[in-house]
Amino acid sequence: MNPTVATFNVMEPRPGTDVYACPERYGLQIRDKFWYEGTSWLDSPVCRTDTMSETQIRDWVSRCYKEFCDPSFRSGERLHDLGEVRRKWDAAAENTQRHLPLMPAS
Repeated sequence: MNPTVATFNVMEPRPGTDVYACPERYGLQIRDKFWYEGTSWLDSPVCRTDTMSETQIRDWVSRCYKEFCDPSFRSGERLHDLGEVRRKWDAAAENTQRHLPLMPAS
């Protein structure tokens, strides 16, 4: 197998789900119950497990990309192109948060 593109995502407990309401049932700890109000979740997992820290989870995601992606995917040119995608994503997230009425967790 030699994929040219791969994505590896970390599970994010979403408001309205049992995982979000009762993370301890699933062996999770959510550091900020309102993680979805900002953009820090783009850089770091929003929860940890009993056996893995946010840093360890992020490191495993990084390892997956390194081991399963074609080297050209990680080229300087490609990463530069992704920077513009990141800026647009951040702007869209901020715009959405300004217009989305957020309900406090119950």
